[in-house]
Amino acid sequence: MGCKGDLSDIAFDQLGMKPRLIAITLGSQGAQFFTTASFNSHWNSLIDFSAATVASSGRVPLSKPPSKGDPTGCGDVWGATALARLLDGDALRDVISKANELASQNVGQLGARNLFNHLEGKLSHFEETE
Repeated sequence: MGCKGDLSDIAFDQLGMKPRLIAITLGSQGAQFFTTASFNSHWNSLIDFSAATVASSGRVPLSKPPSKGDPTGCGDVWGATALARLLDGDALRDVISKANELASQNVGQLGARNLFNHLEGKLSHFEETE
């Protein structure tokens, strides 16, 4: 954004312009989020479409310290993970926690060097097991 000022004030000013969720990655500090009262992370549920009644904000720390390494692509991994989890209907804190986890794992990779292997399914330590 290139703005100076309190992060909370800037985020809530932007929320008044239509977005219902703003998430800000904070590197090794995890991520912070701000929502409007009309945000609902379970938006795709046809059974219960009730939204929160108040705006909220919070911070979700990393579950463990990140590896030392190259942060190239970590924001992309974070954003893709968060979007996929939101589309799947996960709760917001769970969404951010998983995005933090996978972005943190990406720090151990050098640039986009392993992207081809990952896309080919050869980096099994990144794959989820259910």
